[in-house]
Amino acid sequence: MPGPWEGAFRLGGASRAGILSRAGCILCRMLRRLGRWLAAGALLAAGALLLLRIGAAHDTPLRRGLERLKSLPYLGWTASEPGSEASGGPATGVSSPSPGVNLYASEAAPGAWAVDLAGRKVFELRDRREAPTIWKLVEPLPGGGFGALVAGGTILAVDGRSNLLWSVTSQFHHDFDVTSDGRLVAPSFDTRRIAALAPLRPIRDDVLEVYGPDRGLVDRVSSGDLVQGVPDLLERARGLDHRLLDWRLDIFHTNTVEVLEREVSWPHGPRWPAGSVLLCWRNLDTIAVVDLEARRILWYWGPGELEHPHHPTLLENGHLLVFDNGSRRGWSRVVEMDPGSGRIVWQYRADPPESFFSQSTRRRPASFQRRHARRRQRRRPGVRGHTGRRGGLAVHRDPGSAPTGWDAGSARRSTGCAASR
Repeated sequence: MPGPWEGAFRLGGASRAGILSRAGCILCRMLRRLGRWLAAGALLAAGALLLLRIGAAHDTPLRRGLERLKSLPYLGWTASEPGSEASGGPATGVSSPSPGVNLYASEAAPGAWAVDLAGRKVFELRDRREAPTIWKLVEPLPGGGFGALVAGGTILAVDGRSNLLWSVTSQFHHDFDVTSDGRLVAPSFDTRRIAALAPLRPIRDDVLEVYGPDRGLVDRVSSGDLVQGVPDLLERARGLDHRLLDWRLDIFHTNTVEVLEREVSWPHGPRWPAGSVLLCWRNLDTIAVVDLEARRILWYWGPGELEHPHHPTLLENGHLLVFDNGSRRGWSRVVEMDPGSGRIVWQYRADPPESFFSQSTRRRPASFQRRHARRRQRRRPGVRGHTGRRGGLAVHRDPGSAPTGWDAGSARRSTGCAASR
């Protein structure tokens, strides 16, 4: 006769056998799935290798030429292969551009370079912070050192040995200016609903932020509030309900800020007090001068003349130099205009005009925090450079002499190329 624990022992043994059987089945299924995954991975690797071999077989001169074109400003950048043949650059014996160096930030590295007119590196700046980020724009500062707009919405200053002097972080984009008394002015942005501009959608409202010499925030001036005081610009802004930037409307797209540190006036024209700010609203086709303290637009120009402009600059003679992308007409130009008369007094156009066309603003409407190199010579009168998409043409304007063109593809330099007055 079985004891009282024998049945329980037999039942427990049967349960253990069932558990082991089920575990074995689960393990077999997992092994089969793992085998299928490994087989699929092997097939994918083989396909990728085949595509690489096909691409290498089709490495034509045209493909290599297109890759070289990608290294031009306004087209983004590609890393050059070691030992690759360099091309382009200025010819020797040229006296039209002003002497000096160009500061260059490629948006590909945490630093910048100074190069002379022959393309030789003069010195290099590096981001020595613990977590360096790519530099989008670099400029010399009035009091010495260099300022840089870097990824992450930060503006920083370094000395000639790349030691960090100061930094400010907001939602900065595109540009900045530091005045002789140490103030910082730069565009940031807010996401807002402004019924007068776009009743149904939020907009990206570009805001000019002003910081004192101690880097404390002093003022914020809204572009959305400014244009509401000018009926023509208000009506123009209302017509940009299609200009989407992700889920917001990109009505302004402020790409340039320059503080005017001297009063500028004309006998029968506008008067701009010292401290006014020259800015560029790309998507409104407008350059404007703003009194930040009074919070009003003193002067504007561009609708009907400019298409997606960039980089307006006040010249010594009181005229403004501006790059006109011509995104809708299909060709670009450099324009010098007289704010006193409202007339264009000089312009550069290529011959034919379509051979000088910078259309990246149409390809990448979300950002002029562009994947292209930018050269700035704002505070040296005379020289300005602009690079076109087709052929890599740069134009230098030196008052008193003919403009000079520079072809990055063939290193040809020509004087007076289709310039008109």
